[in-house]
Amino acid sequence: MAVVDAGSLSGAAHEVNRSQSAVSMQMKKLEAALGRQLLSRGPRHLQLTADGQTLLSYARRMLALHAETQAAFHGEELTGRIRLGVAEDYAARYLTPLLKRFSPRYAGVEIELTCEQSTALIPRVRSGDLDLALVSRDSPQSGTFLFKEPMVGWAHRSSNCGGETRYLSPSTKAQAWLGVMR
Repeated sequence: MAVVDAGSLSGAAHEVNRSQSAVSMQMKKLEAALGRQLLSRGPRHLQLTADGQTLLSYARRMLALHAETQAAFHGEELTGRIRLGVAEDYAARYLTPLLKRFSPRYAGVEIELTCEQSTALIPRVRSGDLDLALVSRDSPQSGTFLFKEPMVGWAHRSSNCGGETRYLSPSTKAQAWLGVMR
C-alpha cells in the first residue's frame, strides 16, 4: 500500500523508513508468494496490474477491519481535538506521511494544525495554546527527543563569513535537535 500511496518505490521507502532496494525486494517477494505480477514497471512509472488492484482492495479492507477489531476490544474509539504545532520545515517531510496513516485509523480525532517557526511554537505549547508541537528544541533539557537531522547551510561563493570564506556541507557534523514539546 505504501508504494501506491506514495506513487513510487522511493516515496514508499521514505514513508516506511527502508531503502528503495528493500521495498523493491519486498514487492518481488510478495509477487513471488502470490505467483502474480502486482506492479507494471516502466522507466518512469509504476502502475498496479488488475491483480495489484485486487490485492490493494483486500489490504485496505483488512486494515480497516483490524482498526475496527482493535476498537471493539480496546474500548471506545478515540475522539476529540488535538492542537498540533509543527515547524514549517518539518511539515511536509515528517508530518504528511504520519497524518496519512493516522487519519484513517482515528477518524474521530480532529487535528488543528499550526505551522510556524519553532521559536514561535515553543511558547505556545508552554502557555497551553497548543497541545503539542514538533519543533527544533531550544535546549536539550526541554521536550522529548525524537531524532537528529543533519544541518546543512549554503552560501554563495562570494559570501564572506567573518573575514574568511566558509562552506557548510552535508559532511559537516552539525546536528539539529528535533523534539516534541508537551
